[in-house]
Amino acid sequence: AVGTDTYEGYGDFINKYRGALQIKEAKERYESVLYRTLTKNNTIESYESFIIKYPQSPYREEAENAIYALSVPDGTIEQYHDFIKKYSGNHNVEISWRNIYALYTIDFKPKSITEFRSRFPDYPYIEALIQDLELSLTDMYRVRQNGRWGYMDTEGKIRIPCVYEWNEDFSEGLAATGLNGKAGFLNKAGVPVI
Repeated sequence: AVGTDTYEGYGDFINKYRGALQIKEAKERYESVLYRTLTKNNTIESYESFIIKYPQSPYREEAENAIYALSVPDGTIEQYHDFIKKYSGNHNVEISWRNIYALYTIDFKPKSITEFRSRFPDYPYIEALIQDLELSLTDMYRVRQNGRWGYMDTEGKIRIPCVYEWNEDFSEGLAATGLNGKAGFLNKAGVPVI
């Protein structure tokens, strides 16, 4: 079986020698070679066909990942949304939604978040979206502790930790900050945007 290295050869070995010491290795090799053989074209269709024929395969997740990668080559909102509509059972749907949200609301402005909610009413993480909307409407002020800069809200609660060498006021939903000799922009969730 190892000499031929085909899934048929491993399948024959498994059927003929059920009690063999190598049965576990043969099953692992069977699954691996079966997956590689049936998806060697590296097309969405080959991965879809594999999942339909072998839904319990240990390589199902790998096939789903391949479908995801081939479906969103440019990482655009449209590609992610088309992927979600076509492959609702794929385990990468959650990350697709998160990517759409991040791309659409990169500036973290209330207007962007509100528009996103209108455009994608089927977004499954509404509670997080509402929290982000509330946060985007929160006034943030620069604060310094132990020689480092961060941001606090109007009640004096630290919202973004004081870890930055310098920072500026929020404008248009973003604030310029410096860390380790590099400059960038944060949104009000404290996520680096640029």
